[in-house]
Amino acid sequence: MLSLARIGRGREDYHLRSVGADASTYYSERGEVAGLWLGGGSESLDLTGRVGDQALLAVLAGYQPEAQPEGAGWIGQRLVAPPSAGTRTPGFDACWKAPKSVSLLWAFGDRIQVGGRTLDQVVEHAHDEAVREAMAYLETGSARRGPTTPTCTATS
Repeated sequence: MLSLARIGRGREDYHLRSVGADASTYYSERGEVAGLWLGGGSESLDLTGRVGDQALLAVLAGYQPEAQPEGAGWIGQRLVAPPSAGTRTPGFDACWKAPKSVSLLWAFGDRIQVGGRTLDQVVEHAHDEAVREAMAYLETGSARRGPTTPTCTATS
């Protein structure tokens, strides 16, 4: 399932504070698993792997990922024009969640061997691939125009 939320200006800290350790401790510790950079935008900025604090803050502020904080601002190359009166949306948070049945299969799959790997590894890999495919479809098969216009999804 996909939940898509606008990241409002000044809400970046929520995404940093809510991150926990890793997937294996999701149910035993507080926090979410750190997100992954996915999609064409992150590829064009050479962002791969887990989302890091510094790069996330820089990109959401409208700067290249390697920009450095300086006082109340940033030193680095801007990606976009400075926000005017708080109207710019820095980004969207796409959260892909597996159904509970898949989560349970993953949670209890560490003792079952499947083709040289444990079942939890197989399930996690399958989910990761499904998310990548769904993200690719989302990027190429949907569009939005304006702040209140509904999202249009292409059908084929």
